[in-house]
Amino acid sequence: MQVIDILNKLSTARQEFQTTNGSVINSFVVPFFVDKFDLRKISKSIALAGSRGSGKSTYIQYFSHATRFDKELPLISDDEFECILLYWKPDITYCQGLKSNWLGDDALRFFSIHAALSLIQEISNLIRNVSNHYPELTSELKNKRTFWSRISRVTATDISDLKTLNTWLMDYKYEISTRLNPVNLDGILSIEPKQMLVYLTDALRLDFDKFENTTFKVFVDEFELLTKEQQRVINSYRKESNKQLNWNVAYKLNSKPTNETTTDQWLQSPDDYDEENLDSYIESNYKIFAAEIFILTLQNSGLNCEVAELTPSFLGNRENIEIRKGKLYQEKVLSLMSNILPTPSIKELSNICISNNSVRNKISTTLSALNFTEETIKKINEDISLAITILGTYRQRNFDVKQITRYVHGKSSKAEITSVKDKISTFEFNTLLSLNLQNAFIQIPVYSGFDRFITMTTPNIRHFKELCLSALKQSDDFDTNTIYTSVSDIKPISYTGMHLGAINSSSSLVKEVISYPPHGNKLSHMVNRIGELFRISQKSSYQSEPERDIFTFTYDYAGADKELEDFLNSALSWRVLVEDESRRIKDDKQITSKEFQLNPVYAPKFGISYRKKRGITFSMEQFKTIVSGSPTSFDNIKKQYQQKWKSDDSDSPQGVLL
Repeated sequence: MQVIDILNKLSTARQEFQTTNGSVINSFVVPFFVDKFDLRKISKSIALAGSRGSGKSTYIQYFSHATRFDKELPLISDDEFECILLYWKPDITYCQGLKSNWLGDDALRFFSIHAALSLIQEISNLIRNVSNHYPELTSELKNKRTFWSRISRVTATDISDLKTLNTWLMDYKYEISTRLNPVNLDGILSIEPKQMLVYLTDALRLDFDKFENTTFKVFVDEFELLTKEQQRVINSYRKESNKQLNWNVAYKLNSKPTNETTTDQWLQSPDDYDEENLDSYIESNYKIFAAEIFILTLQNSGLNCEVAELTPSFLGNRENIEIRKGKLYQEKVLSLMSNILPTPSIKELSNICISNNSVRNKISTTLSALNFTEETIKKINEDISLAITILGTYRQRNFDVKQITRYVHGKSSKAEITSVKDKISTFEFNTLLSLNLQNAFIQIPVYSGFDRFITMTTPNIRHFKELCLSALKQSDDFDTNTIYTSVSDIKPISYTGMHLGAINSSSSLVKEVISYPPHGNKLSHMVNRIGELFRISQKSSYQSEPERDIFTFTYDYAGADKELEDFLNSALSWRVLVEDESRRIKDDKQITSKEFQLNPVYAPKFGISYRKKRGITFSMEQFKTIVSGSPTSFDNIKKQYQQKWKSDDSDSPQGVLL
């Protein structure tokens, strides 16, 4: 396979995955925490929360009947009947269109029909999947007829087999779609989804012995995107969950769906349900998990893998988790990824930087202007990291020529040695970022490498894969006829190629923000404007604080400004912002511990740091102007910071972005 073939297959696979039968066999890497967080073994109702791209849907589908009874599996244990998970992802466009101000009470009538039809489809799929391994199910249903009798009553149609049921579902879904405009409920079935599901699952228990003690769990995905009235209906079902039928939901972290029900008895946590944060489970082993997923992705595109353990069946089998936790195994996996996406150290980046004639000349000019002796200049140039750091810090008020001189001549005290090394550790990478922004002819691949991709994307698997695929597009073999048969055949992507790929992906993701409901325009303003301010800071030749990329503002989050808090929850839910509670901003006037960072994957777009380092405090007025103010109002803020950070007004393109 050529690189272009791999990329095309991966692109097609991403589109087709949405239309599969719901099974994730050979497409899922079982995470290490699966035994601690088995969705089927938790008796209480669950609200599964996770960032967009963290894999919530795939994780649920791993436990669903579509995967547990997949026809590709050679053997099914009877234990699978202890709990059967039904997965329902509502048609969000359809559901959001069911507005009560247009349809009145009929809005929930149409929603109930949509839910009922979706759940009947799941039951039909369950029977088909189980029958692949237990063909006697088909004959038992036919002979005892409880299920077919009840499905006929629910549908008001004589149905006695799956083919007839699926045909009826297809026809009735179309029929319902024609009844909205204009609204026409004449002759439409009246189905209450929860009671219907109780009725039908009870029939399955009566007709087939293996279902006798089964707990049926319904998982409603993308719950936060349903209307508040629809959420209330599902919440009432959750409130009434029991051992036989258990209702659960999944939603984006920080999305804050309602806990109201259709009665005055609202959902209460932890009495009625537990919210589980999928991100917190993923983060602890994200690096190895992301590497395995990308290697599996390459194999699903048609490549082989020479590492014997790295097969789809091995990665998808929970019995292999202990092997995968082992040091030897992880070294093999990470070595394979590092061969494809090698990570240059900061010192390597400095060596790349100093190979540029303009940078060398600038260092020489700067050191001479600081009145270092020729002998000292020679020794400074022998320490590339020190030379680069001086270039980024010599304008600081506390810059000490004598201290540097003593350091390079080996005459420093232990305290001075520590001080200089700390300065290098703090400002070397910062200087490389600044040089990229200050000089259009300099291109230092500061966003290159597997390790940096991990830092920029944790815990978002989707973003990690996007960065990796974008890097592959920059492969030297992209326009050649080179044939790959194995993952290990892929040549290392160049540092510059990975850097370019990261910038391209980052820019695309920033453009995507405006489409995030319900505050897309404001979110886009915030990301682009705060990114621009941090870019101004990073570009400044006077760097008092390195790598500014965190911000806060003066607000106590006590509910005084509900509109603001709703906006921030939306930003956190879409992971446009990442909340940081470590108080990295040192400000005596700060009245809150909440600090925010733009999603680190946006950093390459603006040429700023992806690491949590330093930040700034906005006034409330400034922050609101950034979010929704006019271009003129924002320009005033921008000019204030340009003056404060002693940055010029020019905006030369970032290195390779000419």
